[in-house]
Amino acid sequence: MLFSSGVDRKTMRYQRLPTGKWVHVDGKTYHKHDVRAMTSFESRQTRMIVSGGVDRSFSVLFFTDGVENLRVLPPVPQERVVKLATGARILLNWSDNRVRLWRVEEISDHEFAGEQIDNRYLLEMEFKVHQVR
Repeated sequence: MLFSSGVDRKTMRYQRLPTGKWVHVDGKTYHKHDVRAMTSFESRQTRMIVSGGVDRSFSVLFFTDGVENLRVLPPVPQERVVKLATGARILLNWSDNRVRLWRVEEISDHEFAGEQIDNRYLLEMEFKVHQVR
């Protein structure tokens, strides 16, 4: 397979026929603006195309057993990824497609802070990832 992209935002896929001729297979839009860079990675376990654009997000297209899985990584966060609800004493952390909550309590002098935090872990939610077939 061969991929290309540019200012039209579309990622075009081409495939080589047994005759040696390249043909256009499809074109999909993974970015909101121009695509500025694209690279590929291939190993025994996985094949992927990663592209980045003016929208500051990265699109990662995985190929596994004939199925395509798209993962769009958000741009560098402009807000903090940790928030504290002081009245409720709840700490919220989010990253990518996961949200975690902890209850915050005072730590006494004889308690190890790491154990105290682990014991107050409340919740973890993971959101579904968009899949392209």
